[in-house]
Amino acid sequence: MISTKFNKVTKLAEEIRFVDEEKVHSLIILCNQVKVNHQISTLKEIYDLFCSISLVFPHEDYTLQIEITNNICDAFVEIGKLESRFILREFDGITLSNDIFFDRRFAKFSDPHIFAMGMYALLASKLNHLGITGELDNALLKARDPWVNIYNRDTKKGDEFLKNELLFRKVNIMYAKINESNRQNFVGKYYLLFKNAITIGDINNEASYYFFSIKPYVILGKKASISDILFYTYYLELLLSKNDIGTTFREIEQLLLNEFSIQSSLKRYTYSYEIAKTLAKVYKDRMWSEIALAIPTEEKHPSDVCSLEMLLIIKNNHSDSSQEIIAKIESLLFDARNSYPTRIMLDLYKKKYTFVFLEAITYFYEKKDWISIIKVTYLWNCFNDVDNADTNFQDKCILVSILNLTTEKPLYIFSNHGEVTYFEAESKWVLTDILKAKDILEDSWTALIEAPESLEVKLADRMYIHTAKDYTNMLGQFVEVEKLSKLLEDSINDYIEFIEICWTNTPIVPLLDNLIESKIVTLRTNKKLNSLKSVRKVLIWANPDSTLYRAQFEVDALKVLLDDREISYEVYSETECNKDLFLQKYSDYEFDVIWLITHGEFDHNNPPNSRIIVSSDAYITTKELSEIKIQRLIKRYLVLNACQSATSEIRYNSMGFTGIASSLTNSQQSVLGHLWPVDAMGSALFGCLIMKYLVSTDLPDLALALKSTAKTMSFGNEAIISELKSINSSLEIIDRIQSSSEDFSSPFYSQSAMVFE
Repeated sequence: MISTKFNKVTKLAEEIRFVDEEKVHSLIILCNQVKVNHQISTLKEIYDLFCSISLVFPHEDYTLQIEITNNICDAFVEIGKLESRFILREFDGITLSNDIFFDRRFAKFSDPHIFAMGMYALLASKLNHLGITGELDNALLKARDPWVNIYNRDTKKGDEFLKNELLFRKVNIMYAKINESNRQNFVGKYYLLFKNAITIGDINNEASYYFFSIKPYVILGKKASISDILFYTYYLELLLSKNDIGTTFREIEQLLLNEFSIQSSLKRYTYSYEIAKTLAKVYKDRMWSEIALAIPTEEKHPSDVCSLEMLLIIKNNHSDSSQEIIAKIESLLFDARNSYPTRIMLDLYKKKYTFVFLEAITYFYEKKDWISIIKVTYLWNCFNDVDNADTNFQDKCILVSILNLTTEKPLYIFSNHGEVTYFEAESKWVLTDILKAKDILEDSWTALIEAPESLEVKLADRMYIHTAKDYTNMLGQFVEVEKLSKLLEDSINDYIEFIEICWTNTPIVPLLDNLIESKIVTLRTNKKLNSLKSVRKVLIWANPDSTLYRAQFEVDALKVLLDDREISYEVYSETECNKDLFLQKYSDYEFDVIWLITHGEFDHNNPPNSRIIVSSDAYITTKELSEIKIQRLIKRYLVLNACQSATSEIRYNSMGFTGIASSLTNSQQSVLGHLWPVDAMGSALFGCLIMKYLVSTDLPDLALALKSTAKTMSFGNEAIISELKSINSSLEIIDRIQSSSEDFSSPFYSQSAMVFE
């Protein structure tokens, strides 16, 4: 088992030679040695070497870093487990005798585990920097209990809690007492936990437990490390985010005020800056912002500097404040693009540092400055690797939806060619109610910082499809969809661009689309090529893993539609599909429409790693596809008739940047995807109708085809059958519907899809 695990590490190491050829070569040699000798000294060499490699690992290759870190830690743990029986006999579930520290068997057990936990903590630090919150949470779980089997909601397998955390904390404490570096690493993973909880929520209210458990090992004053300072600053910021302004908050506040004086006198500028930055957030005043900005350290992140400078602008509150704030945010985005020039990495940056954007939104909301909300939202949403997102949108119709301000009322701001109107919906429902209903339908778990009950772990169950109508009715009432549709009726063109703050993965756009004449799309890019004038060539990639036998019904209908109109097409299905061929065809500029009938797998922990199955033995990730440059003069359509292909991460600081469809939308490509897991027959019907409406008009328009499809499906099975018969009355899918007891008018089938442009 140990040899097998290290063989896997060496195989993966071959893929990371580009990071540091010499060090990786040495790493491979050492791994081949240790799988035979199991020597602690060799493990220490591997640990030191791998940590130095990890520190220079390119940000863009973080998924590969996750994979090799997990595997090398797994191999280390396997060696440590050789002495696990001895250790478990000595551990009563609470205490571990100090005498055991001098037993050689303890070192053989604990050293490999300490190394593994250290490597997980280092990975967590990288993921924190990138804002990969789900994988960061997983790395922190492993850093606290390297034996844990991370729970998987899709397979419903894994550990529901950390069974061995107390044992490994005792081991950590023993090592922390004899080595300062170990102590700092021990404290460091908890400040990362607090920081991540500000984003994903304080799950099971565990932060308080960890704060008081680890606090005795934190050192302040002259012997403090940066980990000690951040332990307190991030916990204070977490309490602030929860509005938990109690005794503990005030005690930490006073402690940091005192610590600021000490660290300033010692001229530890990075330490004092971190304290001043946190106190500026607490007090929201000019003094601490100015103090933080004046401290001479290079460790200031541009997003924090922008936030502090914006606070000063807000305190000045003069006539040009709004424009100054927008200019600051625009400057931040340009700086970000210099550091993260790829689309995916820039979107991750925007997701992580959206707190700056939200601070601007809050200020503009308090001023009732609706135009500035539109401008800054448009800028933050559309700015990408090739698009500066000019905020001049006088020729556009833009609808901004804000669903989770402190009022808990949905706010809608509509710019109709520069003329701005707004309204706040009134409903008996709150956002928590909507997301509970969503979670029941989708078998998902959405944690809201503002709703403590949602922060209790919810295990996977099953989808309750029959609740779709109740869910969408509740959503419609919550957003006052009919009132909202009337607001949009006066639009002076037929094209509305929708932006949601913050992304909720709910079918607001499909609900609106059923009520308004104009087409409505979810906006992701400012630059757009000319629209298709006609469909000349189509790629159909169907059932690549041979598990979607109903896909053939859809393919048959698509071929009839294309043949009748003499549109050229290529079809690849089942054993004809392979990854190399798919990449070749996806890159082909000649295809006006690329049509995928396959499985989609959204990765909630690491959205850029979300997958589309392209063959029986291969998948392609969102990140891989997003890096393919399409060379076209006219926009093309990508139809992802696959589960979760429009799903995006739901976090308080996300605008839906990181979904499959969202990430693949660019100036040259509009994308259609589904918000939730879809039914095989329902998606086949959906696909048949989409293609029918797409190729049956003089000017093919994917958004209008979706509108017509959703409307037809909402009328029920007879209307669907009638439309299918107009394609070809002998289609097998017609017989299947007629013999089915399923009602395909359900919103589960008709309101799952959105178009991104």
